[in-house]
Amino acid sequence: MSKFLTSDRSGAIPINPVRAAALPAFLDRHPRYREWLSRTGFKAEPGTFAFLPGGDGRPEAIVASPAEGAPVYAFAGLPMALPEGRYVLEAGNHDASPTDVALGWTLGGYEFTAYKESKRAPATLVWPANADGAWCVTVMSPFGNGPRGLIFHPTTVMLPEPSFLARVSFCRSAMLPSP
Repeated sequence: MSKFLTSDRSGAIPINPVRAAALPAFLDRHPRYREWLSRTGFKAEPGTFAFLPGGDGRPEAIVASPAEGAPVYAFAGLPMALPEGRYVLEAGNHDASPTDVALGWTLGGYEFTAYKESKRAPATLVWPANADGAWCVTVMSPFGNGPRGLIFHPTTVMLPEPSFLARVSFCRSAMLPSP
């Protein structure tokens, strides 16, 4: 299992994906957030998000506009931008498949920590429904987060270690297109 993703939905804060064109309809469905989002200046520009306040002073939900570019990166900026905690992506206005969301979240939360400790843990996402979890775990788990772990290791650390060829072989096989 990934340290960035969980199946435990308890206490998860919902993330509502909203593009700029769909923001008026979102506000019509949730009029209590209209004033808040207006005063905070949230316009659903790509890659932005805003907390939606609850009655107890804690965030009740988040509204997030997917980033532009490849669908896998639609929400990849959120794991390190949001406070540590558990979040669940609601169905909504975005083009990313559940597998893309899970993989993008993992990529966005990854930090190379072989030589330096992380300053904080990334936010955790509840596995999106219908995501191919086995594929994501296979690609991202071994060898220090798959291909990215290989990129960040200096060659003097990897060579002449026998596992180097295994790492290269795995990375080549992991670069298959998403199902």
